[in-house]
Amino acid sequence: AAAFPEEFIFRGIFLGYLLKTFKSSKYGVIISLVISTVLFSVYHFGNISNQNIEATILQMFGVAGIGFMLGCLYVKTGSLLIPMIAHFFFDFFVTIMNGMQVSYKTQQFDPSTISAVILQFLIFLLIGIMILKPKHSGGWRLTRLMYSENGNK
Repeated sequence: AAAFPEEFIFRGIFLGYLLKTFKSSKYGVIISLVISTVLFSVYHFGNISNQNIEATILQMFGVAGIGFMLGCLYVKTGSLLIPMIAHFFFDFFVTIMNGMQVSYKTQQFDPSTISAVILQFLIFLLIGIMILKPKHSGGWRLTRLMYSENGNK
């Protein structure tokens, strides 16, 4: 259930505002994606109440890659529904695989877990870049919609 409000807040409100703020910059979309990704990641620090600091930092790092990819989906498609659905299914499958463990306060992580989180981050970052295709920014539906609303291109 977290997918819907999180996407509305982090992609719909924050990323939308940042895109409008940085639209005159050559790298405005990338800057906006990075800032909204960092905000999404930092938001997950709130999970410290259910897990130890190591688990929280690992989650924040892993979530950053997913947040970037979801932001790229939003920019590319111009629809908030697409990242909402992707976020929902990602959370759903993680829950199915890991179960509904209430607390991770005592969980210890080995180097393979840390490596897996780094790999996850890099994979989602790469998927986001592939979705966005930065050299083909004319295909970014969201920015086309935003700029045409204001009469600017």
